[in-house]
Amino acid sequence: MKAAAAFVLYVGLAVVLSWPLAAHLGTHLPNTWWTAQFDALYTGWALAWEAHALATAPARIVEGNIFHPTRHALLYGTTAAGALPFFAPVFWLGGNPTLALNVTFLAGIVLTAWTVHVVVRRWTGSHAAGLIAAWTLLMSRWLFWGPPSTSLDYTVLHYFPFIVLLAARPAERFTDTLPIVALVVLQSLVNLFYVAPAVFVPLGLLAAVRLVRRPTRAAGARLLAAAALAALVLVPMYAGHLAVRAENPDLSRQTFWRTASPPVTRPSNLLRDDMPTAVPIPALVLILVGGAVRALRGRRPAATPPAAWTHAVFWTACGVLLSLKPVPPSRAAALLGAWVPQLAALRVPGRLGVPALIGVALLAGLACAECVRRFPPLARAAFVAVAAAALYANGPWTPLRPRGPRLLAYPLAATITPGGPIVQALESPGGPLLELPIGRDGREEPGPQARAMYRSIFHWRPLLNGYSSYWPAAHVGRMGLARRLPDPDALRALHAETGLQAVLVHGRELTDVERRAWSAAATEAGSPLRLLVRDGDDLLFEVADSRGGTRPAARRYRQASRGACRRSV
Repeated sequence: MKAAAAFVLYVGLAVVLSWPLAAHLGTHLPNTWWTAQFDALYTGWALAWEAHALATAPARIVEGNIFHPTRHALLYGTTAAGALPFFAPVFWLGGNPTLALNVTFLAGIVLTAWTVHVVVRRWTGSHAAGLIAAWTLLMSRWLFWGPPSTSLDYTVLHYFPFIVLLAARPAERFTDTLPIVALVVLQSLVNLFYVAPAVFVPLGLLAAVRLVRRPTRAAGARLLAAAALAALVLVPMYAGHLAVRAENPDLSRQTFWRTASPPVTRPSNLLRDDMPTAVPIPALVLILVGGAVRALRGRRPAATPPAAWTHAVFWTACGVLLSLKPVPPSRAAALLGAWVPQLAALRVPGRLGVPALIGVALLAGLACAECVRRFPPLARAAFVAVAAAALYANGPWTPLRPRGPRLLAYPLAATITPGGPIVQALESPGGPLLELPIGRDGREEPGPQARAMYRSIFHWRPLLNGYSSYWPAAHVGRMGLARRLPDPDALRALHAETGLQAVLVHGRELTDVERRAWSAAATEAGSPLRLLVRDGDDLLFEVADSRGGTRPAARRYRQASRGACRRSV
């Protein structure tokens, strides 16, 4: 019952810490990080496409509808498949990707806090220690205010504490490692390039340490075999990404992000907001005090098992080391990245520090248990209250920073909704679509591309637009033609290459010169672009075929748009 009560408590805490998100689950997304305008939309599109494909055409799940006509478009970025168990049921029931994303975000946070609590409770027998461990996690600036609030799949980390728990006990039989195999696969599917290495590297090191010592050699071999089995299960996922690499020899340069995050050059960098290790300073103080108390007891009975401390420290150290980046970059890393660009693309190595976040939270709980071991109930409650208050005072919502985040004022941004005559017209059967503009000042930008992808969730037409970790080699040429529109020659070339059938122009985002050109295209007789729907500043055009006629699919498209809006032309 107490574990269930703890779960309910963490649901309430997640709602309060992210308020007013719970009041806008279906219409707004977190807007706490500079990548919120595109990474959250990408994650929503990827998960929505996977859920859509599983329900309609599972064999086409890796194709995606972006970067048309490129094959395997989903595999140009992370699939976030590990978040599907949370996202897909909500999306299937209501078709609202924003609601499904927010449920995934909050559910991931709640379950991760709860599993940290459960593991510490298992080690110490203390719910108070579990509470401090979970509260340390929730007070991490990275979790609510860093990348996980925009790449929402990063909050699905609740398998990690159980992996630490099971790996801490040497397996006596190989069958004892099968739960670890399942947990490792599920956790790795959240992100194959950041989360998966953060799981496999510590497990591999732990297996190696056990192989060195004769008493644990057999257990080390079993753990290594379990890790190998988990890796084997994931091979098909990596194979798809490697196939994309083979089709794009210069893939490492086909991206918006050619610069890496700042390297970690000194210990204070580990507390940056973009680092999973950004926990409140009082948590580190508590760990030091609890560790000292544990050491002073020597061989006398302690509140926590030695193995718990050893493994929590081990996973923390692994996370910290994985977060480090060689300065200058090592030659070995450069050679490895030349063949597997996904490894070279670990532009944010700090995200590999997830084991440190889990490890520090576990250590805080263990330290709390050591400190309050001999306290009477009232003193124990007072200690926990003071510790929790200290963590809050040094956390993201601290009132000590006048310009810092405020409780009950979590930043949100309204997202794209399916309403309007243009989306209704696009729901009819039809061919490839291009949304314009794709950026400002002649540049392609991730924001407009991500918005086009997210809007495509409501019609699933093939889309020439696309935003991902990488783009296909042909994408630059297509977008070069797209920037020249409504030029007839560019339109013919784009139509010949992609079968382009429709163009959606967002007039509010155009320059004055571009707006005049598109207004002329909407009214010019004999233009290869024919206006179908006007909705405020947005214009939806159909593209005539090479003979100047309208294809059968386009005629159905036109009839549907007329029914959707009386302003259809």
